[in-house]
Amino acid sequence: IYVDLCDADDRVLIISADGVELIDGDEECPVVFRRSRQLPIELGDGSGSLEDIRAMVNMDDDQFIVFVACAVKMFFPDTPSPIVNLIGEYGSAKTSTTRVLRTLIDPVSAMVAPGSDKVDDVLVRAWHNYVLTLENMSDLTKLSDTLCGITTGMGFEVRQLFTNGDLFSIWVRRPVIVNGIDPSKYAADLISRMVEIELEKPEKRMLESEFEQQLSETAPRMFIGAVTLVMEVLKVLPQIDAHAFADNVRLAEFGAIGEATARVMGRDEGWFIEKMVEAQDIAQDEAADDSATMQALESFQEPVARRGEFWGTPQELLIELQRSAEIIGLNASRLPMTAATLSRELNQLKPSLRKRGWEIDKKSRKWRLVPPPEISADEIAAM
Repeated sequence: IYVDLCDADDRVLIISADGVELIDGDEECPVVFRRSRQLPIELGDGSGSLEDIRAMVNMDDDQFIVFVACAVKMFFPDTPSPIVNLIGEYGSAKTSTTRVLRTLIDPVSAMVAPGSDKVDDVLVRAWHNYVLTLENMSDLTKLSDTLCGITTGMGFEVRQLFTNGDLFSIWVRRPVIVNGIDPSKYAADLISRMVEIELEKPEKRMLESEFEQQLSETAPRMFIGAVTLVMEVLKVLPQIDAHAFADNVRLAEFGAIGEATARVMGRDEGWFIEKMVEAQDIAQDEAADDSATMQALESFQEPVARRGEFWGTPQELLIELQRSAEIIGLNASRLPMTAATLSRELNQLKPSLRKRGWEIDKKSRKWRLVPPPEISADEIAAM
């Protein structure tokens, strides 16, 4: 792994399982970097550990492992990265934690900046930054597909200003950090790429000036601590087969890096993957429970069960769901307005519906829905 230190001497750090090597600016480097807004990364006296990072964030030990796993993944730019979502109550230092995480790999003058719901603005920011941060975003609805593309890798073309025929083309794959976003309200694609890290409110708040000074003084030691962990992860990573859990985890490469990080930090084999699957299942269930379509389907379940199944067009299903919404007092305006929109939402709800016992398929432009069988009194008692 090659890290441009972005200093005036053009020094580059090489990290491998065998150790760390520093290339001076007058030595030949096999990698060419494109610089934009990055500030120099200081090495200090070359010492540091994870404890330096731990002292700057407020979270429990399990969440800290997930946090540093996300930091380690940022050193691997050639595979999709997760969307890191920092959550916590008011005063839990979400903005400060965002700055700490970004300091480990991509320090810039504007460490956090107010987000925008304009796709062009977000893509240009991603082009000029290695880590994309979205601060104070209450809604990601308009950016859901764009953020999925940015973390996976996407191209973008617009007409160049002051020209009639030229195109400006870019391609980006970036780690993304957001804070305070409730993922239950978004599409399954976005949720499956999102990693939640829950922060704790510190017992004593630090003045902003004190935090600035401490972050500046600690940054070199935190960077060395992160680099040392990356080196240890590179030793363990060849032992982990990402294909073994690719069916259960959307970001399999991140899962492998997280699993290696957890093992380096003393956790048992499979601990990180289990945490990822559990968190994604919870987020998917919360999103399904918040869906008006899911609520209408659950109301629609009993009459469908009497018929055995529903087989019909999306428009016919939409009419049935609107009737069910009236029965349970659900505001029908929360349901999809068109049959096409309903079909898209059903595709997103498929995993949650199947987990709840539904059979759901679409054939010949028609939906087939079979509700779960009724649970007997004996089964309830056994549960």
